[in-house]
Amino acid sequence: MVDAEPAGGDILVYARVRDPDAREMLNSLLDALPGQRISNSLYEIVTDDWDGGLWEEEVERMHSYIDSATDTLIFWHVADGQLVRTSIAGRLA
Repeated sequence: MVDAEPAGGDILVYARVRDPDAREMLNSLLDALPGQRISNSLYEIVTDDWDGGLWEEEVERMHSYIDSATDTLIFWHVADGQLVRTSIAGRLA
């Protein structure tokens, strides 16, 4: 059986970017945020102690790095006891 461990972050980010330069900029941004990289395309971000509006600013910055026609950028977080998905680009957008 696989070992399970509690998540340290409150937002999961899934990102797939085709352009190598844009991917590098997005990965650098995500790596600089508090949290950890789970895989090449999945990040766990800790925002529970951030000021209001800061996460939205980071989302806008991430959005500026991607091409909505070819890339995927999806976030999951828990709100009011439910898992909420936000799709910025990709299949679910």
